[in-house]
Amino acid sequence: MRPAACRAAERLQGRPDLAASLEQTDRDYLSACRERDDALIAETRAARMRKRRLELAFIGVLILISLAGIAHALWANFDYLKVRGEAIADSFLPKAPHR
Repeated sequence: MRPAACRAAERLQGRPDLAASLEQTDRDYLSACRERDDALIAETRAARMRKRRLELAFIGVLILISLAGIAHALWANFDYLKVRGEAIADSFLPKAPHR
């Protein structure tokens, strides 16, 4: 947001009758105001990008930790899961009796 003095000075520059009476120091002030505003906008954008990258990195770490936890749970209970999987498979697709 621009200071009130910058906004007022830019309005003066927009009026041809008053812009002609602006001195070089006035124009320099307007230029400095614009440069400051551009720097603030760039800084705000950079801060948003840094925040977004940090959020994505945090989400990535959470996903990685979750996958590692799931893999460990599967590995630690492999024998139990194998037996349960075979029991479930037999209930849906029973094996044919041997003749």
